[in-house]
Amino acid sequence: MNTLSPPARWQFWIDRSGTFTDIVARCPDGALLTHKLLSENAKQNADAALAGIRDLLSVARDAPIPADQIAAVKMGTTVATEVPVPRIRLRRIRACRASLVSAKRPRRPQRA
Repeated sequence: MNTLSPPARWQFWIDRSGTFTDIVARCPDGALLTHKLLSENAKQNADAALAGIRDLLSVARDAPIPADQIAAVKMGTTVATEVPVPRIRLRRIRACRASLVSAKRPRRPQRA
């Protein structure tokens, strides 16, 4: 019976937004690292998530990522939701503000 555990590998959790891509990585020894890159930076990299993984693995920008060293890559994004949400909120804020302003106006008594 084999009691040895499989070799530890890297795990990556990536949050890609419109401005920055944040990466949290668990090293094979269990240590946690963080890395932040601009999401859109054509001069530095074509894909911030891949560039961040390469940086954390100390792999050259043009070299392939060694998949055998990686156990998991989990990615989430808010890119598609960042633009519409403020517009919706802005309309709601304006509507609420207009209601509050009209409710606060003192009414002049009607004179006969």
